[in-house]
Amino acid sequence: MRLRYWIAVGVTTFIVVLLAMIPARVVSDALTTDDLSLSNVRGTLWSGRAHMRFRDHVLGDFRWSVRPTTLLVGTLSIDSTLQGEGLELQIESHLSFLNQDHEISGSITASFLNRLLILYAIQLSGEIVIHQLNLSLTGNREIQQVTGDLDWTGGPVTYELLNIRIQEFLDPLSGTVKLVESDLLMLVTVQDTAEEVLVGRLELPIGWLHIKAKPAFLEYVNAPVKPLRSDSDFLFEISERVY
Repeated sequence: MRLRYWIAVGVTTFIVVLLAMIPARVVSDALTTDDLSLSNVRGTLWSGRAHMRFRDHVLGDFRWSVRPTTLLVGTLSIDSTLQGEGLELQIESHLSFLNQDHEISGSITASFLNRLLILYAIQLSGEIVIHQLNLSLTGNREIQQVTGDLDWTGGPVTYELLNIRIQEFLDPLSGTVKLVESDLLMLVTVQDTAEEVLVGRLELPIGWLHIKAKPAFLEYVNAPVKPLRSDSDFLFEISERVY
């Protein structure tokens, strides 16, 4: 019995040491997609860091730390952070052969968002606070479920509407995110009144984003125009392919 015990300890120690020496490049290869890439990768499988980029946008410094004890129950748990200019996210991931579960929280400030919105003549202030965003995928990285809640803190906003440059101080907003069949749906409401102002729908398989402005939107942004019809479910819809 004593011999078997020490053999088991020796084999376990060897495997742990071997895994500890696996370079961080393994993580980079696992996370890299056509849109997402990691560079300047350092560390090991258990703990490391890299620079993360989404297409042409630099996201920031990505760090991860693996909890080895979770392997005993057949799950790989990883705590990671993503920090960049105007971006700070905390990610808790649980991976198995059958599925992946990710829980994301953090904040995205206007300095990050305005780099994306400059093409649409929109400039925000404040920040978006992600309270909890849950993402579940299959072992083949197909999205199974998405749920989440987030808030925008409100503040001065500059935008164009009907070729008119407008600057307003807007009230805080709340958003709920969920997966409906193969579409990612976001409902945006005014925090104080719970009035629905925007509905966003992203067709995940093909990358088309559709944003509908609800009747309460014009009053919310204090727009100097009136809707042509007051009985319509929405005022207008903007569609664009984002990937």
